Amino acid sequence: LASMNSRARARSLVEAHQLAFRESPLFSNITLLDPLGQSRRELSVTTVLAWLLDPRSPHEFGDVFLRALLAHLDEDSATVDMLLRANASELSVFTEFTTDSRRRADIVITSRRAALVIEAKVDAKEGVDQTSDYAAYFTEKFDNVCFVFLAPLGVEPKSGDFKPLRYLELCRVLM
Repeated sequence: LASMNSRARARSLVEAHQLAFRESPLFSNITLLDPLGQSRRELSVTTVLAWLLDPRSPHEFGDVFLRALLAHLDEDSATVDMLLRANASELSVFTEFTTDSRRRADIVITSRRAALVIEAKVDAKEGVDQTSDYAAYFTEKFDNVCFVFLAPLGVEPKSGDFKPLRYLELCRVLM
């Protein structure tokens, strides 16, 4: 029920944005990655997302996108609280973070003993034990971890440690 309410709220916000800004590029069939032939490539999508979430990137948005995402995830989480209190200089943003088992987590954001791990799917399905392996690895390495599974509607993480996040929800959060 909560996910249906969240989905309805997200849809409502997006529709309101579309009414207010009819020419918004958010509603185009073309993405910024299309000219590069990269719009369906997971690595390209996660690299751009990591760049937006990194407060030290030269985009001049600072930590606005990261704070919006963290606030959306769980305001009562110790991990979220630690990351929200961190200065930009204390945060590290990684793409393709390689674990001991040679798996690569798509985006990992760390500050001291806290980590946000984002596993994203565009067209692929989750690998065998992928999210459970990540949960085991990162909970061993960090005191506080928040896991996000970013995927299209209908694609669910196999590990209960991961909070599902749909691309539409992410767009609403970043708007």
